[in-house]
Amino acid sequence: MTPRLRVVAQLVCWMPLSAMLSCAADPSGVGGSLELELSEQIPTVITARWTEAGEDVDGVAVDFETDAGLMERAPGRMDAQGACEATLVGVKPDTEVTVRTVTLIGDDEREGGEATITTGALPAALPRITLDGERHDPSRASGGYLLTTLMPGPAVILDADGDIVWWGQDPEQPAMVSRLRKSVDGESMLTLRWSLFRPSGAEPQTLTRIALDGTILETHSNATAHHDFVELPDGTLALLASDLQLFDGQAVNGDKILEITPDGDERQAWSIWDHKTFEPGQANPLVEYWSHCNALDYDAGLEAYTISSRALDELLRVDRGSGELLWELGVELEDFALISGDDGDWFHNQHQFQLLDDGILVFDNGEDGDASARVVEYTLDQAAGAAELVWAYEPDPPLSVFAFGDVHRHPSGNTLITWSGAGQMDEVTPGGEVVWRINVELGATLGYTTWMASLYDDP
Repeated sequence: MTPRLRVVAQLVCWMPLSAMLSCAADPSGVGGSLELELSEQIPTVITARWTEAGEDVDGVAVDFETDAGLMERAPGRMDAQGACEATLVGVKPDTEVTVRTVTLIGDDEREGGEATITTGALPAALPRITLDGERHDPSRASGGYLLTTLMPGPAVILDADGDIVWWGQDPEQPAMVSRLRKSVDGESMLTLRWSLFRPSGAEPQTLTRIALDGTILETHSNATAHHDFVELPDGTLALLASDLQLFDGQAVNGDKILEITPDGDERQAWSIWDHKTFEPGQANPLVEYWSHCNALDYDAGLEAYTISSRALDELLRVDRGSGELLWELGVELEDFALISGDDGDWFHNQHQFQLLDDGILVFDNGEDGDASARVVEYTLDQAAGAAELVWAYEPDPPLSVFAFGDVHRHPSGNTLITWSGAGQMDEVTPGGEVVWRINVELGATLGYTTWMASLYDDP
């Protein structure tokens, strides 16, 4: 058995920060004295502690609000002795927060102690993000929170104003972080640190689990991991990883999916070599890449992975249990034929995607030398082997995005687009109107992005 994670007693600090601040309130109503404390690592994160003496308590929580209009409820934890604790995430820096306890007894909710605290400042070293006021329509924008990364730099959470409300990074691994995900149990965040342009056998790439207060809980190192990962409902971690093999004496890097169970067992769930034939001249000698897979998704209902292969201009659906290739999507493939348009309507060098009920959204980086990235949406009819381009969006002026890029369809029907390499993120209506835009200052880019209506929703 290979150990899954190395537990380390270390705190994550983007910059040295002030010591913890705390305040307390006298008890009122149900619940004992409420104490609030700022995280030393991320001083926008608040820990609330109080006690409950009742025997019929079904649950505890805290409501918190700010003058800026944020109102959220954070679930709490209560031990057998009645000691309660909750972690509050999503508050802006330098903001006064009012917190009150809530006790759940049957169908009743009873308010208890109340206290206030002011969050700390944003580290000066973080890149600044600007909300475009001319393209911000709060009545039509989707709000919520964005889990993304600043490259180079840490993983961050942004609120609807584009303000950074959470940040985290392993200080021993200050390189590129491609992805931030909330854990399936909601108690931590997961990041992947890696470097694409590295020689074979270089230092391991690192998957890090970070507590909501910024404390590093665990790390997993793997020399071949890259680009993307998912956490399955049972806690299994699935990573894209390089699969180096010899072809006529030439070392060629393909790709595989590596699974790591909560018990630490590792297995290869799939390899590109099982389904594709390498042709000499396909590999990029700079990075020894052939298939260059760069994005990974998992459908728990179908128990299937979907993988993006940038170099092969295709998306692949794979059965998790057997590794069987279920379908392929892209130009020059037979599983889906375009029922209208021509080969120019297919994507090229694509990155992230989102599977929809009857189709798929794809971030299309464009053919080599093409200055403009775009987003494309296809309906898919697997039984008929048909695909149809039903929507596309291209920014004006055009944006060149060499690496990364992400897309997400909001419940409202709007589409969130991360123009990663261009340092820009847009929310656009079905008609292509921008109703929300942020830009990152020159020198920083964006990684992949996950949208959450609330940080307390299931990931």
